[in-house]
Amino acid sequence: MNILILTNEYPPYIYGGAGVHVDYLVREMERCNGGCHRIQVLCFGNQRETRANRMVTGFALRKP
Repeated sequence: MNILILTNEYPPYIYGGAGVHVDYLVREMERCNGGCHRIQVLCFGNQRETRANRMVTGFALRKP
């Protein structure tokens, strides 16, 4: 299954409970069913991470 998560907060840029929740949620979904799910996380920041079944891409905020 392909899973997309769109979030404002993702490690290392966590400002409160929502970022912690997303971090743990992604880790658990990554392990679910023997790791057969592919997870893509889109967030604000400069994160770039690629693992076997997880890809994290951060986007910079554009100021008008």
